[in-house]
Amino acid sequence: MKNINNTLDDVETLTKKTLGRTEESARELYEKGVNMLEEAKKNVQQIEDVMSVTGKKTIKNAAGYVSKHPWQSMGIAISLGFIVGLLAAKAK
Repeated sequence: MKNINNTLDDVETLTKKTLGRTEESARELYEKGVNMLEEAKKNVQQIEDVMSVTGKKTIKNAAGYVSKHPWQSMGIAISLGFIVGLLAAKAK
């Protein structure tokens, strides 16, 4: 995420630099900005891919745990439901 924020900051700086420039230098700055945005898109796609794989593994592991330990899973679910209910009641 830090890399994406840096890229977006660079694009913002380039956008500000285009003000008052000749058409040719503005075009060069525009092209740099487009390249930076493309790089940011690639970074976001990579992050999305990693998160997708990690999420699928987590779900698979949770399903395996529930299959092997149904009573413990029910106890955990009931406990979490109780705690969420208490917090929701306090929020009102």
